[in-house]
Amino acid sequence: MTGLSRVKRTLGRFGPFLRPHRAKLLMAVLCTFGYILVELAAPWPVQAVIDGVLLGQRDRGALAWLGSAQPESAQNLLLLCCAAVMVIAAARGLLRHTQEILAASVGHEIVSALRVAVFERLQRLSLAFHGRTGSGDLLVRLTGDVSMVREILVPSALDFLSRGLVVCGTIVVMAMMGVVMGALLTSF
Repeated sequence: MTGLSRVKRTLGRFGPFLRPHRAKLLMAVLCTFGYILVELAAPWPVQAVIDGVLLGQRDRGALAWLGSAQPESAQNLLLLCCAAVMVIAAARGLLRHTQEILAASVGHEIVSALRVAVFERLQRLSLAFHGRTGSGDLLVRLTGDVSMVREILVPSALDFLSRGLVVCGTIVVMAMMGVVMGALLTSF
Protein backbone atom coordinates (compact mmCIF):
# COMPACT_ATOMS: atom_id res chain seq x y z
CA MET A 1 0.00 0.00 0.00
CA THR A 2 1.48 3.35 -1.01
CA GLY A 3 1.75 6.35 1.26
CA LEU A 4 -0.85 8.29 -0.70
CA SER A 5 -3.40 5.50 -0.46
CA ARG A 6 -2.79 5.30 3.30
CA VAL A 7 -3.44 9.01 3.63
CA LYS A 8 -6.64 8.67 1.59
CA ARG A 9 -7.79 5.74 3.72
CA THR A 10 -7.03 7.61 6.94
CA LEU A 11 -8.83 10.75 5.76
CA GLY A 12 -11.75 8.62 4.62
CA ARG A 13 -12.00 7.05 8.04
CA PHE A 14 -11.56 10.23 10.06
CA GLY A 15 -13.14 12.63 7.56
CA PRO A 16 -16.49 12.69 9.37
CA PHE A 17 -14.70 13.77 12.55
CA LEU A 18 -12.70 16.47 10.73
CA ARG A 19 -15.53 17.85 8.58
CA PRO A 20 -17.32 19.86 11.30
CA HIS A 21 -14.06 21.69 12.02
CA ARG A 22 -13.27 22.80 8.46
CA ALA A 23 -13.32 26.51 9.30
CA LYS A 24 -10.88 26.16 12.20
CA LEU A 25 -8.65 23.84 10.19
CA LEU A 26 -8.62 26.31 7.29
CA MET A 27 -7.68 29.12 9.67
CA ALA A 28 -4.90 26.96 11.13
CA VAL A 29 -3.56 26.21 7.64
CA LEU A 30 -3.73 29.93 6.73
CA CYS A 31 -1.84 30.78 9.92
CA THR A 32 0.72 28.13 8.97
CA PHE A 33 1.20 29.68 5.52
CA GLY A 34 1.43 33.15 7.09
CA TYR A 35 4.02 31.87 9.54
CA ILE A 36 6.03 30.40 6.68
CA LEU A 37 5.98 33.67 4.75
CA VAL A 38 7.08 35.62 7.82
CA GLU A 39 9.76 33.04 8.57
CA LEU A 40 11.10 33.39 5.05
CA ALA A 41 11.15 37.20 5.38
CA ALA A 42 13.42 37.04 8.45
CA PRO A 43 16.78 37.12 6.59
CA TRP A 44 15.95 40.22 4.54
CA PRO A 45 16.52 42.85 7.26
CA VAL A 46 19.80 41.19 8.20
CA GLN A 47 20.90 41.27 4.57
CA ALA A 48 19.91 44.94 4.37
CA VAL A 49 22.04 45.73 7.43
CA ILE A 50 25.04 43.85 6.07
CA ASP A 51 24.76 45.26 2.55
CA GLY A 52 23.57 48.78 3.31
CA VAL A 53 25.12 49.63 6.68
CA LEU A 54 28.28 47.54 6.94
CA LEU A 55 29.29 47.30 3.26
CA GLY A 56 27.63 50.49 1.98
CA GLN A 57 26.18 48.69 -1.05
CA ARG A 58 22.62 49.92 -1.38
CA ASP A 59 22.06 48.70 -4.92
CA ARG A 60 21.62 44.97 -4.25
CA GLY A 61 19.36 42.49 -2.47
CA ALA A 62 16.49 43.73 -0.35
CA LEU A 63 17.70 47.34 -0.63
CA ALA A 64 17.45 47.31 -4.41
CA TRP A 65 13.76 46.46 -4.08
CA LEU A 66 13.19 49.53 -1.93
CA GLY A 67 14.44 51.77 -4.74
CA SER A 68 13.96 55.45 -3.94
CA ALA A 69 12.17 54.59 -0.67
CA GLN A 70 15.51 53.73 0.97
CA PRO A 71 16.41 55.70 4.09
CA GLU A 72 19.02 58.37 3.40
CA SER A 73 21.41 57.62 6.24
CA ALA A 74 22.88 54.36 7.47
CA GLN A 75 21.49 55.09 10.93
CA ASN A 76 17.93 55.39 9.59
CA LEU A 77 18.41 52.18 7.62
CA LEU A 78 19.58 50.41 10.76
CA LEU A 79 16.54 51.66 12.70
CA LEU A 80 14.24 50.53 9.90
CA CYS A 81 15.83 47.08 9.88
CA CYS A 82 15.56 46.81 13.68
CA ALA A 83 11.88 47.69 13.45
CA ALA A 84 11.43 45.11 10.69
CA VAL A 85 13.07 42.42 12.83
CA MET A 86 10.72 43.23 15.73
CA VAL A 87 7.64 43.20 13.49
CA ILE A 88 8.72 39.89 11.95
CA ALA A 89 9.28 38.36 15.41
CA ALA A 90 5.90 39.57 16.67
CA ALA A 91 4.07 38.35 13.57
CA ARG A 92 5.85 35.00 13.73
CA GLY A 93 4.89 34.52 17.38
CA LEU A 94 1.29 35.59 16.86
CA LEU A 95 0.75 33.39 13.82
CA ARG A 96 2.40 30.35 15.41
CA HIS A 97 0.46 30.78 18.65
CA THR A 98 -2.85 31.17 16.81
CA GLN A 99 -2.12 28.10 14.69
CA GLU A 100 -1.27 26.03 17.77
CA ILE A 101 -4.39 27.17 19.63
CA LEU A 102 -6.63 26.34 16.67
CA ALA A 103 -4.96 22.95 16.17
CA ALA A 104 -5.27 22.10 19.87
CA SER A 105 -8.91 23.16 19.93
CA VAL A 106 -9.78 21.02 16.91
CA GLY A 107 -7.74 18.16 18.34
CA HIS A 108 -9.61 18.19 21.64
CA GLU A 109 -12.99 18.36 19.91
CA ILE A 110 -12.04 15.43 17.66
CA VAL A 111 -10.89 13.41 20.67
CA SER A 112 -14.21 14.04 22.37
CA ALA A 113 -16.18 12.93 19.31
CA LEU A 114 -13.93 9.88 18.81
CA ARG A 115 -14.34 8.79 22.41
CA VAL A 116 -18.12 9.06 22.14
CA ALA A 117 -18.08 7.03 18.90
CA VAL A 118 -15.81 4.34 20.38
CA PHE A 119 -17.91 4.17 23.55
CA GLU A 120 -21.12 3.83 21.53
CA ARG A 121 -19.48 1.07 19.48
CA LEU A 122 -18.38 -0.72 22.66
CA GLN A 123 -21.93 -0.59 24.00
CA ARG A 124 -23.25 -2.30 20.87
CA LEU A 125 -20.80 -5.21 21.14
CA SER A 126 -21.96 -8.52 22.58
CA LEU A 127 -21.53 -9.62 26.16
CA ALA A 128 -19.31 -12.45 24.89
CA PHE A 129 -16.88 -9.85 23.45
CA HIS A 130 -16.76 -8.03 26.76
CA GLY A 131 -16.21 -11.34 28.56
CA ARG A 132 -13.21 -12.17 26.34
CA THR A 133 -11.66 -8.72 26.34
CA GLY A 134 -10.09 -7.25 29.41
CA SER A 135 -11.46 -3.97 30.71
CA GLY A 136 -7.92 -2.53 30.89
CA ASP A 137 -7.43 -3.09 27.17
CA LEU A 138 -10.71 -1.33 26.43
CA LEU A 139 -9.76 1.60 28.67
CA VAL A 140 -6.40 1.98 26.93
CA ARG A 141 -8.13 2.05 23.55
CA LEU A 142 -10.71 4.54 24.77
CA THR A 143 -8.22 6.93 26.35
CA GLY A 144 -4.68 6.47 25.08
CA ASP A 145 -5.18 5.41 21.48
CA VAL A 146 -7.74 8.12 20.79
CA SER A 147 -5.33 10.77 22.12
CA MET A 148 -2.59 9.49 19.81
CA VAL A 149 -4.94 9.81 16.85
CA ARG A 150 -5.51 13.46 17.81
CA GLU A 151 -1.78 14.16 17.66
CA ILE A 152 -1.45 12.51 14.27
CA LEU A 153 -4.49 14.14 12.68
CA VAL A 154 -4.00 17.81 13.48
CA PRO A 155 -0.83 19.16 15.14
CA SER A 156 1.60 16.71 13.57
CA ALA A 157 0.13 17.16 10.10
CA LEU A 158 0.33 20.96 10.36
CA ASP A 159 3.85 20.81 11.75
CA PHE A 160 4.97 18.47 8.95
CA LEU A 161 3.45 20.80 6.35
CA SER A 162 5.07 23.84 7.95
CA ARG A 163 8.55 22.35 8.23
CA GLY A 164 8.55 21.00 4.69
CA LEU A 165 7.45 24.30 3.18
CA VAL A 166 9.98 26.26 5.26
CA VAL A 167 12.81 24.09 3.91
CA CYS A 168 11.64 24.53 0.30
CA GLY A 169 11.06 28.24 0.79
CA THR A 170 14.46 28.72 2.42
CA ILE A 171 16.16 27.23 -0.61
CA VAL A 172 14.26 29.62 -2.88
CA VAL A 173 15.01 32.65 -0.68
CA MET A 174 18.69 31.79 -0.48
CA ALA A 175 18.82 31.47 -4.25
CA MET A 176 17.14 34.88 -4.53
CA MET A 177 19.55 36.47 -2.06
CA GLY A 178 22.60 35.18 -3.84
CA VAL A 179 23.01 32.88 -6.81
CA VAL A 180 26.28 31.49 -5.44
CA MET A 181 24.75 30.79 -2.03
CA GLY A 182 21.73 29.12 -3.64
CA ALA A 183 23.96 26.99 -5.86
CA LEU A 184 26.07 25.91 -2.89
CA LEU A 185 22.99 25.02 -0.90
CA THR A 186 21.37 22.96 -3.65
CA SER A 187 24.62 21.11 -4.40
CA PHE A 188 24.47 19.32 -1.05
